[in-house]
Amino acid sequence: MEILKVNDLTVYFDTRCRPVKAVDGISFALRRGETLGIVGESGSGKSVTALTVMGLAQSIGARIVSGEVWYDGKNLLSSQDLYRQVRGKKISYIPQEAAPALNPVLQVGKQLGEMLSVHLGLSAGDVRRKTAQLLETVELPQPELVARLYPHQLSGGILQRVLLAMALSCGPDIIIADEPASSLDTTIQAQILRLLGTIKAREGLSLILIAHDLGVIYQNCDRVLIMYGGRIMEAGLTSQILENPLHPYTVSLLETYRCLEEGMKQPGLTKSCPPASRENIPDALGCVFAYRCQRAMDICFLKKAPSLTLDDGRTVSCHHLLHLRQDGNPDARM
Repeated sequence: MEILKVNDLTVYFDTRCRPVKAVDGISFALRRGETLGIVGESGSGKSVTALTVMGLAQSIGARIVSGEVWYDGKNLLSSQDLYRQVRGKKISYIPQEAAPALNPVLQVGKQLGEMLSVHLGLSAGDVRRKTAQLLETVELPQPELVARLYPHQLSGGILQRVLLAMALSCGPDIIIADEPASSLDTTIQAQILRLLGTIKAREGLSLILIAHDLGVIYQNCDRVLIMYGGRIMEAGLTSQILENPLHPYTVSLLETYRCLEEGMKQPGLTKSCPPASRENIPDALGCVFAYRCQRAMDICFLKKAPSLTLDDGRTVSCHHLLHLRQDGNPDARM
């Protein structure tokens, strides 16, 4: 059962030269109780998608051109009043960096307490008890002491747990976690992700997890969206896509990941750069990956690839795959 649905979301940044299309007509759904991963290079549109779903696109200077975000039978993009009712209370957000997300001159307990007061209307005594309970939930020792400290007095791992406590404070249905532990060392990152998964399962939450690390996605996500240039290249079950990729971009991501894991000694990768963001604008009609793709055909530069739904349930946007299927090779790998 779907708890969140995004339809045809398009988001621009207006610059002096011309608009930058950060998100280009993407659609996806989050099912109740699942973890949906979003992965792609920097600049692929992952964070802009998350902030737009949260109703925070304007706060980063973005302009929503089209699209719908459906939650509880309502299109949240139709009214900021709807967002004020659900943001932080029903849909919570964990940003990439913990330290900048917190006020440096306020104790972390006071900042957590403000959320409880605003959204739940708790009394001062109930706020103190609930704050300590939340900090204990995210496995922080001496929660009363942590609540009295300022952000600069806490480590990155503890700050990340404080943000998780804030996200959980009002009993949300959905948490959107944008690279929740990417700046931490591997051991602490594993602890944060394990804790997030444990709480999600215990509370019956739905989770959108944004990451660069394919290993993190594989270990933690039920389904995954592969994004590039503001578009979804491939989407489906995590095991299907990462074990048997079909889109050339997914294949390239996995090859790069394996090279990094094995010391950059495997041959076969094409040295190339992502397209400049201003190339991905309304008049860019072709596939945004065409200029880096070894399998690109003429049509790839002229026409946006259709979204194909395959027998295993995944969707892939690729002219080359369509060409293979039309030639009678529906199961051919890229």
